[in-house]
Amino acid sequence: MNRVSLSALSVVAIAAGSLVAITACSKATKSEPSGAGPAVRTPATEGARGGAMGTPTGGGGEGGAIGMPADKGGAAPGGPDDQFAVETVGVTGAAGAESIARVVVRPGKGFHMNKDYPTKLTLEVPAGVTTAKAVLEPTDAETFDDSQLAFAVKLTAAAAGDYSVPATLKFAVCTDSTCNPKKTSIALSLKAQ
Repeated sequence: MNRVSLSALSVVAIAAGSLVAITACSKATKSEPSGAGPAVRTPATEGARGGAMGTPTGGGGEGGAIGMPADKGGAAPGGPDDQFAVETVGVTGAAGAESIARVVVRPGKGFHMNKDYPTKLTLEVPAGVTTAKAVLEPTDAETFDDSQLAFAVKLTAAAAGDYSVPATLKFAVCTDSTCNPKKTSIALSLKAQ
């Protein structure tokens, strides 16, 4: 009788230990929502990028992925966030005329854009620049589907010069089992002639 009780107790202890290990593993690999990813650059635009965030990228259609974190989360500090890539396309235009810069977000492999998330692009329009709309939402998007989010941003410079328009981009990318909100600081380049 003692031997049966001891064997049954051993089986229960082993099963409980296995359950704890499995639970710990599943929690460690579960993808939790994160704030934003560090700097992201796509290979196609890496060479075309001009200055650092907050400085002009040279206008003339040059752009680059400059998703900079507004807060920490996602990948390890200083590492890429493979959940998304943000590309900005600067613009060159005549002073006093409306020009259109673009912001494009593409989800990483295995992710898709969340069309139900309260997506928003908020511009911090500097002196000397005006915009048709300082806060753009999903209804303002040029494209918003599972594979891409694109905003056309209308900017007008009062005088000739190079301008940087800082902005905050909020969106979410998802897998079949997780959804990851992102908040990323970017800058649009406007060169007025």
